[in-house]
Amino acid sequence: MSDNKFLIGSIVSDLRRASLYMHLGSLSTASHFAHEAIETKKRVNMEMISPHVARILEETEKTLKKPDGDHKAEDILMYSILLQNFAQKYI
Repeated sequence: MSDNKFLIGSIVSDLRRASLYMHLGSLSTASHFAHEAIETKKRVNMEMISPHVARILEETEKTLKKPDGDHKAEDILMYSILLQNFAQKYI
């Protein structure tokens, strides 16, 4: 398993948890997992992934920095699914 696949898988897990806890109203826990996803993203070798996925990672980080709400939680969940599909198919 490549480092990027492992890192993107970790981001996916953190994004799902952040989305779930946001929906449940546990914003401090959601914030913790969002922070973990951002920190893990910094370790991804962006030169080794497609520009499309790099763009998704950048959009994910922008979304994580927005104010909390249901729309944000849904966007985070969407990005986690897109990243999971990429990791399973292309890495």
